[in-house]
Amino acid sequence: MGRAPTPTRPLVERNRRSHDGGRCRVRESTRLVHTACPMNCWDGCAWLVEVAGGQVRAVSGVPDHEITRGFLCPKAQYYLERHRSPRRLRTPLRRSGSGWREISWDAALDELAGRIGKARQETGSESILSYTDAGSLGLLKGLDRRFWNLFGPITVPAGSLCWSAGLAAQEADFGANLAHDPTDHANSRFLLIWGRNPLDTNVHLWPFVQKAQEGGARVVVIDPVATRTAAQADLHLAPRPGSDLALALAMGQAVIEAGMVSEDFLGARVRGFEDYRRLCDGYPPERAEALTGLRATVIRELAQEYARRAPAAILLGYGLQRHPAGGATVRAIDALAAITGNIGVPGGGVAYATGFVTSSFADLGGRPAPHRGVPRAKLGPMLRELDDPRISVGIVARANPAAQLPRTAAAMEALLSIDFLAVVDFELTDTAELADLVLPASTSFEGEDVYACAWHNYLTYGEQAVEPAPGCRSDLEIYAGLADRLGLGDGFGSRRSPRDWIEEALRPLAAWGLGPDSLRGRSARHPAAPLVPWQDGRFLTASGKMELIGPGYSPLPDCPADTRFPFRLITPQHRLSIHSQFYDRVQTALGQQPEGAPVVLVNDRVARQLALRPGAGISVVSPWGRLACRIKPMRGLNPEALVIYSGGRVGQSCANILTPDRLTDIGLGAAYYDCPCRLEAEDVAAARPPLPGDATP
Repeated sequence: MGRAPTPTRPLVERNRRSHDGGRCRVRESTRLVHTACPMNCWDGCAWLVEVAGGQVRAVSGVPDHEITRGFLCPKAQYYLERHRSPRRLRTPLRRSGSGWREISWDAALDELAGRIGKARQETGSESILSYTDAGSLGLLKGLDRRFWNLFGPITVPAGSLCWSAGLAAQEADFGANLAHDPTDHANSRFLLIWGRNPLDTNVHLWPFVQKAQEGGARVVVIDPVATRTAAQADLHLAPRPGSDLALALAMGQAVIEAGMVSEDFLGARVRGFEDYRRLCDGYPPERAEALTGLRATVIRELAQEYARRAPAAILLGYGLQRHPAGGATVRAIDALAAITGNIGVPGGGVAYATGFVTSSFADLGGRPAPHRGVPRAKLGPMLRELDDPRISVGIVARANPAAQLPRTAAAMEALLSIDFLAVVDFELTDTAELADLVLPASTSFEGEDVYACAWHNYLTYGEQAVEPAPGCRSDLEIYAGLADRLGLGDGFGSRRSPRDWIEEALRPLAAWGLGPDSLRGRSARHPAAPLVPWQDGRFLTASGKMELIGPGYSPLPDCPADTRFPFRLITPQHRLSIHSQFYDRVQTALGQQPEGAPVVLVNDRVARQLALRPGAGISVVSPWGRLACRIKPMRGLNPEALVIYSGGRVGQSCANILTPDRLTDIGLGAAYYDCPCRLEAEDVAAARPPLPGDATP
């Protein structure tokens, strides 16, 4: 069932007034423009942008938005500050022998079009790499796909650095990626928050958790890290990093052993239970105790309480699927919900991500071309190995792969091996610093777009608040300019306005009364989006039933500890940053210089045992690199875990100098957290590991 769209505050205008000798005079007109946050976050916040004198003055939340409720995280203010920053790029830059020189947009687009046209003619279109990601969201940002589908098959990254193992897992189990509406969590009697830290990374989820708590729900957090969310839970369990699969299978075995399975649900709606049972039989809680570090009695009690306190919801984060068995882990957790009858019921489910709203738009990409895919997480080593043809031209937009790809040194070597690299961005990021051509991007305040997210079912028409800063252009304008120069303008639709594209994208929603005019000045929930997925018992799998994980997956092996690397590195998001954006705020919050060494969190008891003083310099060493850090003890952190917040600058605070370029079992995800490491005493000012481009001594 769905609900009617909920309107939010319309665009309004008001006058600011000032007083002069008792007389009131109008100073300037102020408009409130409705849009949404473009950052790659769970929440998809609705924004009110205050505009006066042609400038953005402030950003605030939309008070009557059902999900985001009028409050914003600090990153909204950081985004505004970057929009106004003197560091923001205002003109295309071309690398020369003496550094950067400013060039015109015509010169920049002429050269870029010439480069990609020549590459297609001489070595084939697959010699061109287009690397994009979700660093800046918006429906129209995806029109680059239309350009490349017209141009011909090129090379593109496949999979995700973020979440693709979990997506592939739930698609295998359910047939599609759908999640319970956030409002439904209030119906839960038991909330198991597994590898997710909403108080830092999904702050608008927390009021719904609190409402469930007020109704008597018990909240348990499973996370190796003692997060702010864990501190608010009724129980926090901190298993060994990477042992979630063993824990999920042991919980399943405990439920089956106790006879607490839902026979009705299994009989009517599930396929593969016997294979799943055999898999669980190999992982009783006693075996899982040795793997997870959690007592067998605790595992049994948790499993039985979850089964008993129905309806029970599991809220999954991304971290637990950033391991080689990441897909199997999510599938084992889905199966746990299935055998207890917590699928398709209010207050239940396994909430990971939903694609309902985004999949309801018309596809603007045109006819797909047979692009050559390279696993994103292995782009560093594989890009240099590609031949027939090798990559000669690269274009990067909405991404910072130099800092975000695992195994930083290999990633930078790969980017530097490209003959001509162009980057579209707001600032000179680590990737832009490696480029031959940098094109300054406009911000979300400077154009129209449509926004949706993977957590809730609202969409927002983002109105243009101000004119683009002089010298900055949108992704759409850039690709339209390239299309014109390459004779693709008509097919691309380079004369169409953003409003034209938005009307086409929203056409499938017209049946529900949703279009550019009806959405202007508000957000709306998709009326057909389910509050409770799978409530009718019909799944979108080939069998029409929910498919359970079976013996086709390799469970967590019983591996002896590697004494050379006794810790496992975790690199979660900090609440003040998003991927590689705004990491200077993290450094400041942790008492570090923005350009200084990052903090490494170490279990407080381990720190005392190793005589590690807070603030002391230490090196974190993995098989792939070394990073100078500062010690910060953390109570409640799993003793075998180390934590460095992701997102730092390369050569200063970027943890990906340490991470491996391994893939997850399904979905071509990045197994960032399969990262053994050790601590070595070293002054924090010690030389960093050599990186590509460093001068040879």
